[in-house]
Amino acid sequence: VSQSRYSRVSVPVKIKVEDGEIDGVTVVLRNLTSGENNEVPGQQRMDLELRLDNNYIISFTKQGYITKRIAFDTRMPAERAKQELYRFNFEVILFPQYEGLNVVVFNQPVAKIFFDPLLDDFDYDTDYTKQIQSALKKAEEELVQRQKEEHKLADEKKKAEQQQLVIAEKQKKEELFIVTGK
Repeated sequence: VSQSRYSRVSVPVKIKVEDGEIDGVTVVLRNLTSGENNEVPGQQRMDLELRLDNNYIISFTKQGYITKRIAFDTRMPAERAKQELYRFNFEVILFPQYEGLNVVVFNQPVAKIFFDPLLDDFDYDTDYTKQIQSALKKAEEELVQRQKEEHKLADEKKKAEQQQLVIAEKQKKEELFIVTGK
């Protein structure tokens, strides 16, 4: 078995776009170790292949949506790298960007993934997750609240438009009656 077979880690990703389509999503793999940038169109399900012994920032972007970043450190002990690796799955949900919403917390990675020798596998950096989680939770709650408000406004607008149509239809019938007497 050649060394190259195990020189990468397979990362299946699911992408969900809240209130939108997957069209226009871009995934940028920024290799901090080599300086390479690789950009691919986002798909609902996709497999990313990351080289071992590299540090990545994976960005998920879409016009009008908040960009989310994942830090992925593929460094591991040399002996372990010669063995087969498990796939590391994760899901990303992109939320719409609303006017005046504080999204500064999303400038940092929403998660950090690294090789944990105790688990002998890749895992989330729980210390980092705890540290950023409350800020993310607050921002996402604000997003959900704003989303509900936007939906309510859209529903109200739709109802008002429907009422206008009913009134216009009624007026048309009244005008027709006046003209034709029917």
